[in-house]
Amino acid sequence: MPRLRQRGVVQRRQLSPLRFARAYRPLPDERRDRRRLNIEARNDRDALIITGTACAIGVLYGITSSSGLLSAIFWAIAYGTAGLLVGVPIAIAVNLTRWLVR
Repeated sequence: MPRLRQRGVVQRRQLSPLRFARAYRPLPDERRDRRRLNIEARNDRDALIITGTACAIGVLYGITSSSGLLSAIFWAIAYGTAGLLVGVPIAIAVNLTRWLVR
């Protein structure tokens, strides 16, 4: 058994569960992993902004194009949902296009 410890083999019972889980996570200290995490965070932010903007434009269009209160509520929900359904593919296309350009 002493030979195993000299070679760097650590048995599972020697590690706490938290340390064992951390052993398989990518280390954020590595330059490449940090860059990848930053790119993913930026893609997520951009997707939320694009989708939220399309949804807000749909809601505003639904409110302004209606004639009464009930129709304003109905059309705001309808156009907001349409903006949401259109905004997600646009956000995906923007993120993929940015990835292809690099």
